[in-house]
Amino acid sequence: MNFTGHIKTTLATAVLVACVAAPNQLFGQSTLQNFPSSVTFTDAAFTDASPQLPTEPAFSPDRIKELMRPTLTFISDWQPQRDSNDVGIYSASGRISFPTYPIFGPPPPIISPGFRYTNLDAPARFRLPSDLYEYQLQLAWMRRINDRWMLRFMAGTTFATDSENTSSDAWRFTGGAFAMYRRNSVWTWTFGAIALGRNDLPVLPAVGVIYQPTDHLRFDLIMPRPKISCLLKDNGDRQQWAYLGASLNGATWGVAREIADANSDANDIDDQLSYGDVRFALGWESTPRQEPGIPFTRGRKIGVEIGYAFSRDFEFESDDSNISLADTLSVRGTISF
Repeated sequence: MNFTGHIKTTLATAVLVACVAAPNQLFGQSTLQNFPSSVTFTDAAFTDASPQLPTEPAFSPDRIKELMRPTLTFISDWQPQRDSNDVGIYSASGRISFPTYPIFGPPPPIISPGFRYTNLDAPARFRLPSDLYEYQLQLAWMRRINDRWMLRFMAGTTFATDSENTSSDAWRFTGGAFAMYRRNSVWTWTFGAIALGRNDLPVLPAVGVIYQPTDHLRFDLIMPRPKISCLLKDNGDRQQWAYLGASLNGATWGVAREIADANSDANDIDDQLSYGDVRFALGWESTPRQEPGIPFTRGRKIGVEIGYAFSRDFEFESDDSNISLADTLSVRGTISF
């Protein structure tokens, strides 16, 4: 990793250590509970968008004001370079979610602009770009049908580029539609699909079940990001959870690719580069108190996870060439407030 990469990694590590050491000082206490905004699919930035429909029959002015509060989310992700034949990957992203005017009644649609930077520390022979950028805009909305059924819709666009290829190759379109059926506080079923905006994995089903037999154990068996969580400590308004999970991760960017012609002269062509991996991770998160059977909350949260990434590869669209990478460790930190 180059000098700039070391600085980025050191700063990210320092932030994570400080957050783990003093989560209460960072976030204080919160009593806000939420219906799950969405399932976190890879890095599509479809998280923490819409608040919960509360169980009370009416929305008070104070409740509506609370629902209209914007949310900031920051994510840092690092896969170290193992040797000279490997690629080190570091990414940092930020997103702000704005509730819009509740035309259809609360909760309102949510609009979320965001940005992600990715640095690739790769051998020169791979001819990979070192810096990748994603400019994101997402829209999310949910509607409660009755006490058991909830609908969830998402749509978004991303301009993903190496800053050299700014053609239509860099545009990505994402979206999803879900129906959630909550039989009781123990069982919640999810049915739907999501478009990831990736060449190598364009669409995935989002089908599964949330099973919470006790307040201390929860199974979020929803593809493609299942996890099993165990409650470590309940502080009243806040809870500390440990989890074991799996996930599919990746993205596609428009890039200028250097190739050699018949005379061995280097030329750049517009191309598309996709990255993907599969991970198993052990994590910890501090969240506002969660309602039984509900996997996500909106509010002040912090999380850190250490994972094992495998099935890692880069793929170019123009000739289907593939760069396979060795398995490696991964570290991810998330802050939302």
